[in-house]
Amino acid sequence: MGALQLSEDNNPLPGAMFVVCAVVLYFAPNLSAGALQKANRHHGRIRVTLDDEGVRVTGAHADIRTAWSNYGSYAESGRVFILRSPDRLGNCAMVLVKRGAAELYDVDRLRTLLDRHLPRV
Repeated sequence: MGALQLSEDNNPLPGAMFVVCAVVLYFAPNLSAGALQKANRHHGRIRVTLDDEGVRVTGAHADIRTAWSNYGSYAESGRVFILRSPDRLGNCAMVLVKRGAAELYDVDRLRTLLDRHLPRV
């Protein structure tokens, strides 16, 4: 057995492209998250309020309200609640980070509110 060859004609380009792609894929999430955060910095602090009418998102330049009917279900993990869109495209989805709750019991109150309006998956 001989040494591993990159291609039959000893062209190093496929191997180099593999390494470049691996590096880009490794750093892409951090680069895109940083760019998104920088692009949205002008919105300032965002406040999300949930009540029996639905979800309200307020910021420096917007006040958006959506009814519960815009969401089909919700899911919960250890760190977030995910309000899921009723359609497969996910046109109306929202992630609510639990650490954004003022008090620990607010997470339980939020879960109760979500259970009242949406099926849990």
